[in-house]
Amino acid sequence: MAYCQTEELRRWFLTNESILFKIRFQTSKASDVDHFLRERKLLLKYPPISYEEKMRLKPKLLGLDNDGSSASTTEFNYNNSEYYKVPFMDVLQLVSRREVYLEGGYAYVSRTKILSIVEGKFRTSLSKNLALAYQMQFKWSSDNTRIGSIVNRLSKVAFQYGGSTTSNTAIGGGGNNGTLNSHAVSQIFVDYLTSVMGHSDPKMKPAGVNKMFVSIGTRRPNTADKTCPIANRIHKSNTQKYTIFFDTLVMQQSCWDGCCQATNKHVYYQIRDNGRCVKVGWNPPPLDTNMIANAVSGLGNNGGSSSTLDNNAATTTQMAKKMKLSGTSTSMKVSP
Repeated sequence: MAYCQTEELRRWFLTNESILFKIRFQTSKASDVDHFLRERKLLLKYPPISYEEKMRLKPKLLGLDNDGSSASTTEFNYNNSEYYKVPFMDVLQLVSRREVYLEGGYAYVSRTKILSIVEGKFRTSLSKNLALAYQMQFKWSSDNTRIGSIVNRLSKVAFQYGGSTTSNTAIGGGGNNGTLNSHAVSQIFVDYLTSVMGHSDPKMKPAGVNKMFVSIGTRRPNTADKTCPIANRIHKSNTQKYTIFFDTLVMQQSCWDGCCQATNKHVYYQIRDNGRCVKVGWNPPPLDTNMIANAVSGLGNNGGSSSTLDNNAATTTQMAKKMKLSGTSTSMKVSP
């Protein structure tokens, strides 16, 4: 309904759906293709030619299928192939590419080239249905304004989407080869990170904090470190001495009386003043702030019974403590 309203929309929709159909047809298994053809009865109009006619046309048809293979291989393929006698007007694409043999107004098409026939039928059917939808649009647009408004908005999507990636826009922007900068970090939280991280972003910018580094990653207990696509990309904003570290740490399954059972993820942040941890926060809210503060400041886990940081998290914390946090720092790399 969305793409039937104008000739331009119908042409765009028909072209792109045909391309998608061809890709799916060409990448499907032979058994799936056979099932599709039988189910849709697409070739009943063109039954395979008889064995006698096939042998009569063998010199002509064999030349079409000769792809440089040995004579015995080509002979075997020909004897095990099916050919269809089709009006040449139904396979004009194959005729223009000289991929069929023409005789008496008919084109002899091998089984391997029936995609042209099937695609033609698909386009014809889709075009008819678009025309029917166009005739019905006045009914649904007048009967239900809600549906009409949705359809009208959907029809604009085709021309708003250009197929570009976000590598040079969301990350860094301005064609900076995907370099992360201070203007893009908020959008990064929305586009790339978990909902917990995206929700916590506005809460992690307290007043007076002018310099911010962001390290993003996931730590899983007792497994190799698996980071997100932009892990170790660093965001640096303007001047001064305060530094905030963000990280996603996975807690052990026993922590916090099962609060991690659903997502197995929690977000912590550190605010450091010249290397000294001055504030630690959690999202969800903390249950054992002292233990977290001790771990972050490099003093190690205090053995709290309700929660335990895994080894990878402690390693990350210790590495963060050892880093130089001077105003001239431009990058940082966090290893598992």
